Amino acid sequence: MLLLGLAFGSFAIPDASKLAWREIDRLRMALPGLLAMAEIALAAWLLLGIRRALQADANPDRVLARAIRRRFGKGTTGRLMEFEARIWYYALFMRTAPVFEGEQHFSTARAGGNASNQLAWIWLMAFDIPVAHLLLHFLWSPAAAWVATALTAWGLLCLLADYRATLARPVSLGAADLHLRCGALAADAVVPYAAIVSVARVPHPERRLPGKRYFRHQGAMNVEITLRPGTALPTLLGGDRAATHIVLGVDDPAKFVEALGARLH
Repeated sequence: MLLLGLAFGSFAIPDASKLAWREIDRLRMALPGLLAMAEIALAAWLLLGIRRALQADANPDRVLARAIRRRFGKGTTGRLMEFEARIWYYALFMRTAPVFEGEQHFSTARAGGNASNQLAWIWLMAFDIPVAHLLLHFLWSPAAAWVATALTAWGLLCLLADYRATLARPVSLGAADLHLRCGALAADAVVPYAAIVSVARVPHPERRLPGKRYFRHQGAMNVEITLRPGTALPTLLGGDRAATHIVLGVDDPAKFVEALGARLH
């Protein structure tokens, strides 16, 4: 946001009025370096602190949430830091298969080629980075090329984290709750069975309807869960939003519907 603000001020303020702004404008090249240092510091903190915590608790989501909320609380800042930490962990630091809450686990990686499609986008972006960098370097400026490359590399890191999280993080049925997990870029949700009315297979679910929450990546959605009135699900930045249905894609929808239906009854 600081970089965008400096860029906007540099173009919006007339040159004749840039008195103090000339000094501020010099920070534009220093801020990307500070941002990179902040990212590296976060990665180092994760590597040292989270690895020790995982020796006592094999659930990385619980470890990350506990560590972040202890320092930043449960508000928007804490949620953003948790989101960022999850990206770094799943993209670079996950070495062993995590252990998650629940008694039955259902993968989402093969639903409609979900993980394969994500991997295709990763390779496409990886090949695009050097080409775009050279074009920007010669057609615009070296500084713009490096800024665009850094932002694209961070986007690639997010896609890689989402892909690896899709392979590792399942949708789970617990003793009294449904645990919804959808890669690394979506908010998780724990839904009590008491809040669920029914579950059914839906080969072609209706899209973009008010009240429906879609847990989907690059695959196909094949299960729809009807919720009781007044049910709310958490959002990525904190807070809850009312929901009437949950639509998601699992590798074995028939088995999932049968297992969840049995627990509802």
